[in-house]
Amino acid sequence: MKNLVTFSLLGLLMAGCEVRIPSDVISQRKMTDLLFDYHQAQQAADALGEGRVEEERYVLIQKVFQKYGVTEAEFDSSMVWYAGNSKYLTEIYNEIDDRLKREMKALGLDEVADEYANLSATGDTALIWSRANLWLRNDVRDNLLSFTIIPDSTFALGDTYLLKFDNRFVTNENLREGYAMLVARYENDSVVAQVTRVAGGFETFLRINSSHLTDNNLLRRLEVSFYQDYEPHQGLSMWMVAKPQLIRFHQRKDTVAVDSTAVESPQPVLKRDSTPAIRLDSSERLTPAELRQSQKGERSIKVVKQRQVILPAQPVRRQR
Repeated sequence: MKNLVTFSLLGLLMAGCEVRIPSDVISQRKMTDLLFDYHQAQQAADALGEGRVEEERYVLIQKVFQKYGVTEAEFDSSMVWYAGNSKYLTEIYNEIDDRLKREMKALGLDEVADEYANLSATGDTALIWSRANLWLRNDVRDNLLSFTIIPDSTFALGDTYLLKFDNRFVTNENLREGYAMLVARYENDSVVAQVTRVAGGFETFLRINSSHLTDNNLLRRLEVSFYQDYEPHQGLSMWMVAKPQLIRFHQRKDTVAVDSTAVESPQPVLKRDSTPAIRLDSSERLTPAELRQSQKGERSIKVVKQRQVILPAQPVRRQR
C-alpha cells in the first residue's frame, strides 16, 4: 500500500512537470490545421514553376493566416515555442502525415512504399542509421545537427552508402535553404564527401560510390550533418529533415573492411559527436555559391590529420 501511494505521488508530480502550451501560443489543434493548409499552399505555389513561385507562395500563405485569424508575428512566435518543445511538434506533424495519407487514399492514389524501411542492419543492403523527423532553425543555437556512425564487422571494402530524406520548410520569407553532408573517413586520413544544398520540399539523396579509395581502404567512420545558415536579423526559417535514412550496399563479399575483433556489437554504434564534425573558420568561409560549385560530383580528398570540412557560416552545436 505504501508503494502504491508512492508511485501515485510520483505520477502526479510527473504530470505536473509536463510543459503546457502557454495561452499566447496557438493551440495544438489550431496549429495542426494551420500547418496542414500552410504546406498545401506551398505545394500549390511550387507547382507554378519558376518565375511566380515566391510571389504566389507569399500570397497563399497570407490567405492561410487570414483563414485562421493569426498574424505572421503570432505564427512565428508560436513556431519558435513549438520548436523548443519537440514533443508537441512531432505530434502535429504525425497528424499532418496521417491526413495526407487519408487524402491520397480517398483520391485513389496508393502511397509509395519506403523500400528501405524494413531492412535489417545486416545483409547486402542494410539500413544502418535512421531517425524520426529532425528540426533545425536559423538560430545560433539550433542550426546544426551532426551524427557519427562507427562501422562494425558487417561493413566491407567497396561498400557504397546512400543518405536519403524528405524536406519541409516553415518560413514566411525566401529562406528555404539548408545543407546536408555525408562524409566517409578512411584509413590514412582519406575522405570522400558529398555536400548538397537543399532549397525546397523534395526528397534528397547523397551517395558515396565505390572507387579505388573505397575498394582498398578501411572505413573508419561515417558522418551525417545537417546545417542551416544563420544571419542576425533574418526572419524565422525552420527546416524539417523528415525521416533520414542511411543505407549501406555491399559491392563484394570477399573482404571484411573492419577487423571483427575491434567491434564487439553486431550493430553499428551511433553517437552524437562531442565536437562538431563540421568546423567553420571565418577566415576560410565559403559563400553559398562556392559551396554549390563544390558539390558537382563525388570528390576523393587526401587530407592531413584533423583537417575539417568547411561550410559557409559559424554554427553552434545544439545541446541535448
